[in-house]
Amino acid sequence: MVFSEKAFARETKTQEKKIKKEKEQVEKEVWHLSNQEFYSEEDALKAAQERENGGTGRPRKDEPTQTVYCVKVEFAEDKSVIEKEMLKKGKFIVASPVRA
Repeated sequence: MVFSEKAFARETKTQEKKIKKEKEQVEKEVWHLSNQEFYSEEDALKAAQERENGGTGRPRKDEPTQTVYCVKVEFAEDKSVIEKEMLKKGKFIVASPVRA
């Protein structure tokens, strides 16, 4: 196994971009969810699950829109998971065919 500083730096930079992009996406979803109101706790949980599964959209015209519940969400980066992934970066195996 070989460790490369250049590969490590390149892969670390790529990982940081991926983390930033995912964080922005989560912040956007949280913002949309927290700006909605719901009739009940069950409706709020259902909406959160639909957002997680990608089922979003405008309500139908005949659907009532008066609501009373709001969702408050907080999230944080899991530093241990990020560190674990960073430890994998910059390493590769050099192999060549053996001829007899």
